[in-house]
Amino acid sequence: MGGVVRGLVYDLAIVAGLGLALPAAIGVSVLKYRLYAIDKIISRTVSFSPLRRRVQAQVDLDVLGEGLLGVVDHVLAPAHLSLWLREPGPFG
Repeated sequence: MGGVVRGLVYDLAIVAGLGLALPAAIGVSVLKYRLYAIDKIISRTVSFSPLRRRVQAQVDLDVLGEGLLGVVDHVLAPAHLSLWLREPGPFG
């Protein structure tokens, strides 16, 4: 009986060790070799913001709103339809 318990404890230790070692190894490799994309996310966020502002400045909201209302009216034929737009704040 003692041998069975030792074997079970040994097997459990191996499984637990692998269960902890594999995520730890993945985490170390991600950090060591910079396999995360946080720098790409930050650079895209910083560089796409001026582009977003330029596009928003060129879009005529009245024309866009009328087009959107026309499409919804044509497709869904609602009894009443309205479009609410919020005023742009300091961040867009």
